Amino acid sequence: GSVAWIFFGYSLQWTWLSFPVFKVERSHGLKSTQSRRDKAPKNEAKLVPANSRTVATTLPSKRLENATQYPRHEVVLDFSFDQVVHGFFHKYAEIPDPNFPEILSISVDIDETLANGLIRKRRTFTLKNEEDMPYVLRKMLSADTVQFEENCIIDMKNKTLEMCTHNKSFSNLGQMLDFQYLKVDPNDENKTVFVETGEVSLFGVPWMLRSQGEKLVVEGFEEKFQESLDY
Repeated sequence: GSVAWIFFGYSLQWTWLSFPVFKVERSHGLKSTQSRRDKAPKNEAKLVPANSRTVATTLPSKRLENATQYPRHEVVLDFSFDQVVHGFFHKYAEIPDPNFPEILSISVDIDETLANGLIRKRRTFTLKNEEDMPYVLRKMLSADTVQFEENCIIDMKNKTLEMCTHNKSFSNLGQMLDFQYLKVDPNDENKTVFVETGEVSLFGVPWMLRSQGEKLVVEGFEEKFQESLDY
């Protein structure tokens, strides 16, 4: 699949609003945030207002208005939370991985334990700009590689993992957010619940192509879901 499809397809994501690790915060910096938005070009996608945006603990995710939503998937895996987390961070046996030749490198930018006991991780994935990337984006990208940034918070005490992945490359053309949430199955502590969703907003492409381009990305997300789950 495309770079975007492959990368986001191989992550299992969390959904907005549904879990206790989220909280609604009143922004004390709304005035400065509004000022920056006022200075932005008129055709730039607007962020959801800071004083009403639902945010995760420390993940740098910013939802965009009118973004096309990925379908929400929820599955139960017959493995413990610890096993699933270990598997997630070791799913690429080596780089290059013969199963995923499009992945050129994975850098660990942050791996730390916070004062509150949470584990914070940040990784950057560099991938080939594949031929089968959606035409709308491929024609506008001149680079041979693209990058995605993955941010993760793990709570080993309460057995939860939340993740947000977004494109670092071609951010002037659009934004793809991929969300993951893992938790212990409330019905069986030896199983793990995966929830996945996300959104795409191609605000930097001609408006006549935006809808079709976003549709292709969502279709790719759907196409890769079961394949990534099986892997």
